[in-house]
Amino acid sequence: MIVQNYKTLSKYTKQLRILVVFIVLLAGLYTWYQSTYIHHLPRTVVTLNRCVDGDTANFKEVGTTRFLMIDTPETDTDLGQEASNFTCNLLTKATIIEIAYDDHANRTDRFDRTLAWIFVDGQLLQAKIGQAGYISRFFDYRGRATFNVNEVGLNQDYVNEVYSSLKKDNSAWQGQ
Repeated sequence: MIVQNYKTLSKYTKQLRILVVFIVLLAGLYTWYQSTYIHHLPRTVVTLNRCVDGDTANFKEVGTTRFLMIDTPETDTDLGQEASNFTCNLLTKATIIEIAYDDHANRTDRFDRTLAWIFVDGQLLQAKIGQAGYISRFFDYRGRATFNVNEVGLNQDYVNEVYSSLKKDNSAWQGQ
């Protein structure tokens, strides 16, 4: 009787191990997909016309473009002017600027600005702005833009701080 119970238990344990391995592999595949999504979107080379502020620029080919997922302080504040200067410096010194549309977000906002991921010399501009500490809130345009903190290289403590401020100011997730 004990031997028979052991064989039955052993059979279920093996099936459980296979299931766990399958779930881990599936989770890993999903994480890999999420972490490479933005970097594999088709890109279009653009030419900078002018800088607008820390999260917006005007490009010859697509007009005024709002950077997906981030919001920087307004330029009427010291930090906002600093963010604007930081972004403009990266854009004006870039050898190549590319934009990528996110399939999960609208291509324009209610002000008819283009919405896109921006790459400067192959690196995601939104990540550089975040790493410099200029993101005041994350803005996902109705929850459709794909965003993975690890992909853009932001410190998790910084992201948590921004998200905790969102709990206090729910307007951060409303349309602009």
